[in-house]
Amino acid sequence: MTPTVTVAQLERTISRYLREKRSPLAPYTTDIVTAGLAQGVHPVLLVAIAQAETQCATDPAAGLDITVRHNAWGYGPHLAFPTWEAAVEVIAADLRRNYLNRGLRTVVQIRDRYAPLGAANDPQGLNPGWAKNVRTIMAALGADPDGPVGPARVPWQTRTWLTRRYPWLPRARPA
Repeated sequence: MTPTVTVAQLERTISRYLREKRSPLAPYTTDIVTAGLAQGVHPVLLVAIAQAETQCATDPAAGLDITVRHNAWGYGPHLAFPTWEAAVEVIAADLRRNYLNRGLRTVVQIRDRYAPLGAANDPQGLNPGWAKNVRTIMAALGADPDGPVGPARVPWQTRTWLTRRYPWLPRARPA
């Protein structure tokens, strides 16, 4: 049996990835992991969406979304958040409420609502590649790109080990 990745390992993986991208999100790795786990949303999904939408807030084409609005997720689109921490919390909560709680548990299922094909706010026609991009990034970060990105419902009352509470977390690769 392969051991589950610990929170510390997950934070190191995400932090390293964001630092390599020179992302302004790098200092907020703990916030990303904490918000994701609190909402029962795979933290790697939060990073993968940010990469797919704005290259983790480094794409100059994202303009004010990343320089002023703290919106690396293409959320809204173009909604503004007061801080990166607030943005992470809102995005994680929204993924829980409007995606996972509605039974959309894989990247492809989420794409159909988050980045629908033929959407009016996709003038360059990039949405068809959204799921592939997110899945590729998730795989690069050690997550199962085809697996669930969170449970259908979060077991709020349960106090269990990380392995039992978050069985959908990526598994550590054997040495």
